[in-house]
Amino acid sequence: SATDVVLKTVRGILNKMTPASHERFLAKILALEINSEESLSGVIKLFFEKALDEPIYAATYAQMCQALATKQVASSTDPTESVTFRKLLLSRCQKVFQKDSDSLVDVEKKREEVEKADTKEKKKLLETELYDLVERNRRITLGNIKFIGELYKV
Repeated sequence: SATDVVLKTVRGILNKMTPASHERFLAKILALEINSEESLSGVIKLFFEKALDEPIYAATYAQMCQALATKQVASSTDPTESVTFRKLLLSRCQKVFQKDSDSLVDVEKKREEVEKADTKEKKKLLETELYDLVERNRRITLGNIKFIGELYKV
């Protein structure tokens, strides 16, 4: 589909991009036919994934988001209405923060599993899983905060 082509192209661009080359790649993204809410949401999802995975480039991704902020497409729920990149981006920020609070519940459930473990081996395995879960959640939360901070600066 057209959305898949757009997302594949954006993913490729983001994988090649560096802070020094972001303006050249931004021009390529701006030239893409992003004309549906599904495509626009997908592009935002890709930016978020990259910003959370590579927080050192958060400022670069934020600058690109700023350039796309006014991009407007027809709403998928009501074609007479339109949605902007900025509106969808704000919605995504809120969802990521909501996931942060949901992930605290996951950590508590994993802690309970560790406490209920009946063998040392199982307890050790569950403790490792708990540690990995806590670290992953911490990395995502910090990446999200850094990215939102960079978005605020631009």
